[in-house]
Formats: sequence, structure tokens, C-alpha cells
Amino acid sequence: ANPSAEGEDGSIVLTWNAVTDATRYVIRWGAAPSSELTNEITGIEGTTYTHAGLTNETRHWYRIVAETSGGRGPESLPVSAVGASSRS
Repeated sequence: ANPSAEGEDGSIVLTWNAVTDATRYVIRWGAAPSSELTNEITGIEGTTYTHAGLTNETRHWYRIVAETSGGRGPESLPVSAVGASSRS
């Protein structure tokens, strides 16, 4: 899926490439890049998602999983970003 993550004020914007035959995507996320990605955001139909309501200056890790009629595919490589507070 080739994901990327970019921190914004109180949120992280995730984007990824469409996966052939995918009907939806799942975002697994957490505070570390490995097995601690126990949280899931499900039912995403597009290839971009803004994870809002996050604490700034905190790193979050993500993996994207495509869902097809045959079930879930493999997880993407992990990506991370830090929510950054806006500064003038």
C-alpha cells in the first residue's frame, strides 16, 4: 500500500496507494512499530485518513491493511509521524 504519515496540529494524515480489489482498509496503530499496534480504525473506503484528536509531540505508528472479498491482506510496512502544534 506504500503508506505515508504526516503530522499536523493534533492529528496525523495518512495516505497510501490503492490496492487492487480492495473494498475497504483497516488502519492498525499504536505507540510502537511492532506488536503494540493493537488499535484499529476500520471501514475506510478511501486512500487517505486524518487521525484526529491526538496529543501533539507524541509519535504514533501505523500499518495499513487492505480488505478484499477474500478477507484481510498482509499489513503494510510501518510508518510514523508526530503530531505537531502550530507555531506562529
